[in-house]
Amino acid sequence: MSNPVARLCLLALFCLPAALAGADQLDVETRLGDQIPVTAFPAAGERLLLWLPGEFGLTPRQRPTAEALAERGIEVWQPDLHGAWFLPPGRYSLLD
Repeated sequence: MSNPVARLCLLALFCLPAALAGADQLDVETRLGDQIPVTAFPAAGERLLLWLPGEFGLTPRQRPTAEALAERGIEVWQPDLHGAWFLPPGRYSLLD
């Protein structure tokens, strides 16, 4: 599997949410050694939402929604894919 986004999704599915207790920022390393910064909103529930950024990246307006989901028991991970590869947010930034 060469797609880094797919690897991140698989990693998120198999990681224990308890490992993130109290964490707000973490780095997920891909098999190729890339570091992807992830903002995590820990929750006590058993659900994990992997919130992938849109073409223009993560926006400050998404944080209150992620916090509200965490308060309702849904843990949220928001990877910064643009920041991981030093790309400017934009329509074609994440294309191969």
